[in-house]
Amino acid sequence: MAGRMKLLALGLVCTIVLASCTNEATDIDGLMRALGDEDESVRASAIDGLIRALEDEDEYVRGAAASDLGEIGPVTDGVIPALIEALGDESRTVRRSAAEALGDIGQAASGALAVALDDKNANVRIGAALSLVKIGHKVEAVLPALIGASGDEDWRVRMNAAAALAAIGPAAKDAVPVLITALGDENARVRV
Repeated sequence: MAGRMKLLALGLVCTIVLASCTNEATDIDGLMRALGDEDESVRASAIDGLIRALEDEDEYVRGAAASDLGEIGPVTDGVIPALIEALGDESRTVRRSAAEALGDIGQAASGALAVALDDKNANVRIGAALSLVKIGHKVEAVLPALIGASGDEDWRVRMNAAAALAAIGPAAKDAVPVLITALGDENARVRV
């Protein structure tokens, strides 16, 4: 009986993956359910399906896939590179979801998030800065990118860059002049 259930679950995952490859609607919820299966091959197929869903024609499917990959973390070697590639998606929704997902994954994604701080879309820059705040003290390597982002034209990026610098703590001593400048920002939320 358990073997039959595993076979049915694997069949569901294969159907979902096949549908995503043929540009039919992708069942992100079904893939997420498959991630809870006790069979490792079913879980691996579901992860592959989510990675493939990042190429779906529907931007909302791509965004949901990015968010879900962030929730499961860097469980396979392909997750972080796929999310990094999604940072270049034509849709700002997908780029922001990918940036936030990389923040959920943690320090392994900090370099990609530093690059996203220079995105042309403010929402992506905000997502990257928020993600670096989540990672906190573990992102000393991206200190120069955060210092640069503290001068962003969008106050939300400046606010989150300052918060990320503060989260780094004493290792961000080179950012003290930038944080002092933030105290005089025109927007009260940045000054906090």
